[in-house]
Amino acid sequence: LTSLVLYAFPEVWRARLQGASSSTAVLGGFLSFALVFRTQSCYGRWWEARTMWGKMVSASIHLSGQAQSWFGNDDLLEKFLMHCTIFPYACKAVLRKNPLDDSLEEGPRFVESEMLSEAELQAIMRYGAPWCCIDTMRRTMLEALQDRNSCELPTEMINGAFLATE
Repeated sequence: LTSLVLYAFPEVWRARLQGASSSTAVLGGFLSFALVFRTQSCYGRWWEARTMWGKMVSASIHLSGQAQSWFGNDDLLEKFLMHCTIFPYACKAVLRKNPLDDSLEEGPRFVESEMLSEAELQAIMRYGAPWCCIDTMRRTMLEALQDRNSCELPTEMINGAFLATE
């Protein structure tokens, strides 16, 4: 910074910088170190959040893929997959401290595409968006597994199916 100032304003600042004490140089060094440390700290938090977000989206995709082999009833499968899709968007809305039906979030888009009805969106909002999605997925899975005609899983794999939603 000093060399930039001396290059840009050689005569005006040269006299002022020559009179600066060593304490100013130490303070400048400390401020530079603090700024770099803060930037590294922020980047580290951002990177950790990014990897956690990626794991959550990956788990949703994996759960959706597995659900296609768990359900025999197409209506229950569609309901389960719809809430698997909504779950990451609901989490994003909570992290941004916005309601899911806010114009900046995807709730209105889900209603426009007829993925959700307005009443379903309001129900999700009333009970807490991410938690409502998880609860609906669990109830749908339980309904499918209790109906032996729609369940394609052997009885010993039911516990594994429930554990996958944890």
